[in-house]
Amino acid sequence: MERGRPSDHADHDRRRPVRRLGVVTHAGALRRARLRVTWWCLRAALGASLLLLAAVALVVGPRADADHRRLIDSAPRSAVTVVDVRPGRGSPQIDVDVEGRTETLGLGFPGDNRAEVGDVVEVVVDPDDPAVVLPVAGHDDWTYTPLGSAVLGVAVAVLALAVGVPLMIAPRPRALLGAARPRVVRDGAVVVAQDDVVTFDADGTRWTWSGSDGWRPRRGKPVVVLGDLRDGGLVLLDDGRTRWPATRVQQGGASGQGVGGE
Repeated sequence: MERGRPSDHADHDRRRPVRRLGVVTHAGALRRARLRVTWWCLRAALGASLLLLAAVALVVGPRADADHRRLIDSAPRSAVTVVDVRPGRGSPQIDVDVEGRTETLGLGFPGDNRAEVGDVVEVVVDPDDPAVVLPVAGHDDWTYTPLGSAVLGVAVAVLALAVGVPLMIAPRPRALLGAARPRVVRDGAVVVAQDDVVTFDADGTRWTWSGSDGWRPRRGKPVVVLGDLRDGGLVLLDDGRTRWPATRVQQGGASGQGVGGE
């Protein structure tokens, strides 16, 4: 049996790209920067959606409660029989027999967790929409009092602000667009790092860059420089992880300008 020529395997190995561990490539740095920007955009959208939903709930909720209160106070009352009780979120889903048809109560009421088939419940029916059936005791709870409504409203607002605002804390869309589509990618090297301020060299010129994540690279560490490398430009550094700036880059030792500045 004839053996394969060793030179064929050697040629194949020479053609295969060699990946050196610890070396940051331009393609990898660009991919990480775009993923970081995409994540920030999704976070900001989620935070905005949460704040919008909270605002809608704070406006629509009291109006719905007021409509229910008017219906309970004004509509004729009747006694109906419970025909089914199903587990629900917060309160059970209770079906009642209303003039031969089965309807689900639109509100819970005190003691509804102990309701059983055959129990009698006093209800009102919306004359404009017979499918809306509310228990008369539906608002006999502290949450429907002025104090209870105020407490719930404040709780919803505080929760939405506490969660939504941090999610929306991100650079302005213009800055994100610039970071996602850097015009130039360069190789650089760290000259010195003190606190959050990093001085790096790129193309024979020194630049001052301030980070936002406490990154303190060692002297001489190679980095990939992404973005518009000029005074006041938006520049990201990558050492295997995308480093977002807290300030705009400046040539030499000049102080930076805020990333969100125009």
